[in-house]
Amino acid sequence: PFEPLIPFLPAGPIFPLAPPIPPSVSKHIEDKTEKKSLGHSLISLMKNVNFMLFLIVFGVLLGVSGVYITIFEELLIKVGYGDYQHQMAYLGLAIQVTAISGLIFIGRWIDYTKTFYASTLTLCIGSTVTAIGFAVCVQFHVHFYIICVFLSLAVGFVVTFQGLGYEFGVEMTFPIQESISAGLLNAISQILATLMTVLCTAMVRSKWSVYANWFIAGSLLLATILQVFIKPVLRRVKLDSPEIADKRTNCLSRYSSDRKVDIQ
Repeated sequence: PFEPLIPFLPAGPIFPLAPPIPPSVSKHIEDKTEKKSLGHSLISLMKNVNFMLFLIVFGVLLGVSGVYITIFEELLIKVGYGDYQHQMAYLGLAIQVTAISGLIFIGRWIDYTKTFYASTLTLCIGSTVTAIGFAVCVQFHVHFYIICVFLSLAVGFVVTFQGLGYEFGVEMTFPIQESISAGLLNAISQILATLMTVLCTAMVRSKWSVYANWFIAGSLLLATILQVFIKPVLRRVKLDSPEIADKRTNCLSRYSSDRKVDIQ
C-alpha cells in the first residue's frame, strides 16, 4: 500500500523546508513574529472589533449553507413539491456546480483585484436577494424550476463566501497565525450551522416551512447589515503592495535581525 509514496521519498532531503528568501514582505514578518500562546491570540482576536463582526457574518452565511443543503428536499416536499422528488437529485447537482463555479471564480477574482470588502458585501447582498426570492417563490408556489434557480444561486453565493471569508479573516488578523483565525471562523460557523439546522428542521416538521424560509432570509439580511460596518483592514495586502514590493530588498534586510513583531 505504500508503493505510491516511494517516488516522493527523495523530496525530504532534496527540497528545503522554506525558500531562503521569503516570497513577500508579509511572509517575512510572519516568520519573524514572536509566536504567542493560543489564549493570548484569542484575546487579541476578541479585541479586534472588525473581526468579531465578521465572525458573526461568516457564521450566519455558512450556517445558512448548512441549512439549505441539509433540509432543502424535506422543505420542498412539505410545501407541496413532492411530485418533483426525482428531479431534486438534479437540483442537488445544480447546487454543487454553482458552488464550485463560484469558488473558482472568486479565487481568481480576489487574486487579481484584492477587493475583499466589495466582494464580501456583494456576496452578502446576492445571497440575501436570492434567499428572499426563494422564500417568495415557495410561498406563492411558483414553478419548480424557477425555485431551482433561486435555491442554486442562494447556496452558490453563501458557499462562495466561505472561500473568500477565510482569506478576508486572515487579512484582518495578520500577523496572528492563520490557523488560529481560520480555526475560530470554522468553529463558529459549525456551531451556528448546527443550531440553525436544528431550528429550521423543527420548523419544517411543525408545518412552518414558509417561516423557516423567511427566518433564513432575515438572518442573511442581518449579516449583510453587519457586513456594511466592517472596515476593510487589509494588512497583508498593504505590506505586499507595489509601493512596498519595490523596496522589498531593504525591508527584508531591515527585518532580518532578531526584531520581533508584536502580535498586536
